[in-house]
Amino acid sequence: MLATRMPRKLSPWFLVGAGFLATPCLAADDDFRIAAGTRPLEQSVWLKLDPAQDSYEGRVHITLERTEAGKRLQFNGLDYRIDSATLSGAADCTLTTTMVKNGLVDADCDKELPVGRYQLDVAFHAPFNRKSVGLFKTLDQGEPYLFTQFEMTDARRAFPVFDEPEFKIPFTLSISVPDGLKAYSNTPETSQISKEGWTTREFAKTPPIPSYLVALAAGALEECEVKGMRVPGRIITTRGKSAMAAYAAEQMPKILDALEAYFGRPYPYAKLDSVALPEFPFGAMENVGLITYREDLLLIDAEHASLEQKRSSLSVIAHEVAHQWYGNLVTMRWWDDLWLNEAFASWMGTKIIGQLYPELETQLNLPQNGAMPSDALVTTRPIRKPIHSEADVFDGLGLAYSKGSAVLSMVEQWIGADDFQSGIHAYLKAHEFSNAQADDLWGALGNAADQDVAAVLRSYIEQSSFPLLKVELDGKSLKLSQQRFAYPGVAPAPQRWTVPVNISYGDGKRSRSTSVLLSEDNASIELEFEPTWVYPDTDGKGYYRFKLSDELLAQSLPHFKAENLNVRERLAFIAGSNALFQAAQLDVPAYLRIVAPFLDDAHPRVVNQALAQIKELREPLVSKSLEPEWSRFVSKAAQPALKRHGLKSRKDDAAGMNGLRSSLIRLAGLEGRDDQVIAQCRKQAELFLVDPDRADSGLIDAQLEVAAFHGDQALYDQMVKVFESTTRPAVRSSLLQALAMFGDAKLQAASLDYVLTEHITASDVRYILQGQLYTEERAARTRAWLYQHYDEVLKKLPPFMVPFMPQVLGGGCDKAILGSAYDFFLPRLEDTPAYSRTLEKTAESVRQCADLRARESKALAGYLKGLK
Repeated sequence: MLATRMPRKLSPWFLVGAGFLATPCLAADDDFRIAAGTRPLEQSVWLKLDPAQDSYEGRVHITLERTEAGKRLQFNGLDYRIDSATLSGAADCTLTTTMVKNGLVDADCDKELPVGRYQLDVAFHAPFNRKSVGLFKTLDQGEPYLFTQFEMTDARRAFPVFDEPEFKIPFTLSISVPDGLKAYSNTPETSQISKEGWTTREFAKTPPIPSYLVALAAGALEECEVKGMRVPGRIITTRGKSAMAAYAAEQMPKILDALEAYFGRPYPYAKLDSVALPEFPFGAMENVGLITYREDLLLIDAEHASLEQKRSSLSVIAHEVAHQWYGNLVTMRWWDDLWLNEAFASWMGTKIIGQLYPELETQLNLPQNGAMPSDALVTTRPIRKPIHSEADVFDGLGLAYSKGSAVLSMVEQWIGADDFQSGIHAYLKAHEFSNAQADDLWGALGNAADQDVAAVLRSYIEQSSFPLLKVELDGKSLKLSQQRFAYPGVAPAPQRWTVPVNISYGDGKRSRSTSVLLSEDNASIELEFEPTWVYPDTDGKGYYRFKLSDELLAQSLPHFKAENLNVRERLAFIAGSNALFQAAQLDVPAYLRIVAPFLDDAHPRVVNQALAQIKELREPLVSKSLEPEWSRFVSKAAQPALKRHGLKSRKDDAAGMNGLRSSLIRLAGLEGRDDQVIAQCRKQAELFLVDPDRADSGLIDAQLEVAAFHGDQALYDQMVKVFESTTRPAVRSSLLQALAMFGDAKLQAASLDYVLTEHITASDVRYILQGQLYTEERAARTRAWLYQHYDEVLKKLPPFMVPFMPQVLGGGCDKAILGSAYDFFLPRLEDTPAYSRTLEKTAESVRQCADLRARESKALAGYLKGLK
């Protein structure tokens, strides 16, 4: 490959932006996809599963159609061993099979196979996966269980299959397990047959579904019935945990009813089971009729859970159940439209939870604030892009959720909620139980609203980044212009968007709103009166940033308070100001003058947003010599919120209050090194380790992290002991994050070594590594440990996580650290080509951070030293 021939002493830094790594050696599209000419029509699967063993056997029977004559057909396979493969029908043949690259199996016949219908029968053996993908085995309290995770392309690890979303067919599963164990799949069980110590459970045929939505679970599982739904449902847990499912079982019928009402049609499948998995690489997975969840999201103790924990649980449930219509009933044709599945479910989940539980304030979630920083990078690809490999699917997947849902929210605001909903109804009706693509949705929404929705969505979905709107006021005339938002030091090609712009304005006595569809570079709007303030993002739903002219900003800023801007608008404005600072449109003193007043806002979410944006200055701008002044500054910045809200929960707290208090605790304990706060956190940690129910669930995560950072060997040992013995998912998750935060070098080394033990599952690895990068000293120790133990870590990571490791080892602000990452990963590109994409994106992020440091660090030092 081209990149592997880079001279080792030439810094790869200078090649970023020149396109040196922009075209890594990816497989061609036809190398990744099954060869044309064969299409499955239906599949049955029999599996003989004993969780106590390390492998299993199975058989599949696939009805397929040959549309082109030839001697070879292909299906998908990875990790299993084929014992026999035969084809019957239009011609009979014993097939010779070869597992080739990219998860494909060549099945060859010694004679020509004419066009027609066939039956493919394959017998095979396979190991249980131990990396949280495919059909994987996990241990919970020493007992073995089997679960599945097939999205994106891991059904092929479990059994022979046509593993592409367009192959949407009925599946019939039959699972044999040792007597006394249970098994579940997508559909209701139709029969049980016991023989010679094995029980075979037959399941009803599914409606047409893609392979990535097939699922099963097996082991000594328990059930909690969900009552009050139109279809039967259970929450399925590992042994001893079913009592913890009561809260989710109570809330799920409400969520299902609300979704049925929105979609205007009943839930489309025969049952709705949910499974709580002790090991799971994602938050949840929307398998038809058998949704799987990381257990700490599903098993919520209602009496002791915080509002934040409930909000997370309910939002994920709503997201996954929404998928049963959007993604499952109607499925993308290919992975280039995965963004649409996830964007819609994210948008829908937020909408439904906001409707059912307004006290949880999900309506204040602004996904664009999380999306835009990475979307602005020139190395970021559009969220709808060509897909040639699984690495391409995961490249920017998080952005697909956040940017996609934000853009849908903007479009709904533009065309109106009723027309948006009507378009969704038409889309589902037209494509039920089949496949569709983005153009089908855009057409349905455009027809419902009689607007050119496609122009808006294409401009956002098929190109990366977003517009920066420059806004000037001349009397009653408001002038808008758009250009690509970009960080300094890059020169991206010119771009244009079709932008629904909603504008609020007022003069102290009255306020109005207006809108314009900005499709050209410039536009002018006549306002009803000459305003004293203008805010060009009504309700904070625009997927754009704006820059008011200096004069307009000066006269508008004093009015950007609760009486004129709602909470969403204030949140968007703070994040937008940070974006302007990052893009060198504001220097650090001007930026802090804009953000600082929001530290005294009455709403905790607004204060938390302002604190978070200020804390982001630490890594790029605060040198070790500046840390005393920084500590004094952040401590003072937190004082208004501390005086107003304190550090203890209250019964009447709003949903965002403990999120703010947690930030204040971390700020005081980690940044400010406040002895009183540290002592309080240590006390709460010790209390939690003895009796978790006596701790404040809304604050304990922050308290544990602070206690761990300043903790000793005794605290580390006690955390490990409870982590290994607890049966409560929330306790285990809290301790997993805390174990990543020990500041003492010896204890950090112990927590890193702990990653390689059996107590940390494959899906746990990323959680325990995340906290290890806090502070430069700890990050340096983490990098050294990862380089030393890389091959051991690699053996444990879920496959989809492997391409992201260059970001862990090379990220930050230091070009030398990035160079070391390049030296380490370039020789490994042949085995893992996807490393090149991560290196490319990491290099741009590091350059941007280093440039920000060079541009603003002296200004911040002068600002801090000038404070009294």
